[in-house]
Amino acid sequence: MATWVAHLQPDARRRVQREIEQLAGITRAEGDGTQIRVYGADIPGKLAERIGSIVEQAALDTGKIARSGEHVFTSEEVHVALRERGELAGDAGHYTKSGWLLRLLRALDLMSAGIAFAEGASELKPPVTLGLDVAIRGGYVTAFPQNVHFTAPMHADCLDDTPRADRVEDAATAGAVAHEQRLVKPRRLVNPLLCYHVYDYLAHNRDVIPPALFTLCGPCMRVEGEGSGGLDRLEQFTMREIVVLAEAEHVVNWRARAMEKMQAMALAVGLECEFRAANDPFTGADGKKIARLQRLAGLKYELQVDLPGLPSPLAIGSANLHGDTFVSRFGIAEGGANLNTGCVGFGLERWALALMCTHGPDPGQWPIGLHEAVGS
Repeated sequence: MATWVAHLQPDARRRVQREIEQLAGITRAEGDGTQIRVYGADIPGKLAERIGSIVEQAALDTGKIARSGEHVFTSEEVHVALRERGELAGDAGHYTKSGWLLRLLRALDLMSAGIAFAEGASELKPPVTLGLDVAIRGGYVTAFPQNVHFTAPMHADCLDDTPRADRVEDAATAGAVAHEQRLVKPRRLVNPLLCYHVYDYLAHNRDVIPPALFTLCGPCMRVEGEGSGGLDRLEQFTMREIVVLAEAEHVVNWRARAMEKMQAMALAVGLECEFRAANDPFTGADGKKIARLQRLAGLKYELQVDLPGLPSPLAIGSANLHGDTFVSRFGIAEGGANLNTGCVGFGLERWALALMCTHGPDPGQWPIGLHEAVGS
């Protein structure tokens, strides 16, 4: 008799026992708890290696969710199904969500937030807009002007006449709004990302002691060229971010752990994805050079999944190293400490889309284990 130890669910353990019993020279396999006992007249080295491989693979597969069917759905099929159920209303990538889709997004947020809270993160609640001064200080406006969407009220002279509604409607036409005399000088922009709120927070809170971890969730808006507006490239979407402030080695090690946990989260809900080197869409004369250096230095990785009907892999998350860029720009380490920042992000609608393309848009057809994993 030989014994192998593996943390398997009862159904997986029984499946392994049946597979082992099919091997030549094995008379019986049985198990309980974490042990699998194998009986045979002789279990030579190669046979033992084969049994060990079966047990190890089963252990790796524990927690994986099998697809609910052979058909893999396209983004468009998922979009149509959500529309027909009334869970998606709006257009151009600005949608009101309801029903089961909304519950799924909340469940995914709880899962992603759990990665932060497990390491003692503090939660911040950001506003829906970012100060223009903060965006400029962090270098965002220069690097990504395509993602800057200002907010500004109309001048009072657009409202001081009667009937007021007619004046507002007139000012809301494309030509009038575009005219600088109709709008007050903008001081804020719609959030293109959330981590800048953490840097601004740290710039105003000198009592934070590194290493420090923060998490925040909220709506963001970007119009990223042709094709934006679909479920795979929403103009307005929900982001969960986790940001770390610490010494350089700590930040690097933290990102590695976070990437492992993000991949484990994907595995737990049955998504087949992997981290791949990536870069941000920098603009300007040096944009391509900066993007190439970012990719070569491994400063940005995206958790990508291949979905049918899309021209390229879909990034559902990212993991980033910033060095001391934001520490320096926001004056966070004025005491002389050698601090860096890093962050990971989860695009919640993209996670939901990847799940529905993989398992189908009808939750009634999902495996029970998947409902348990996402708490739906």
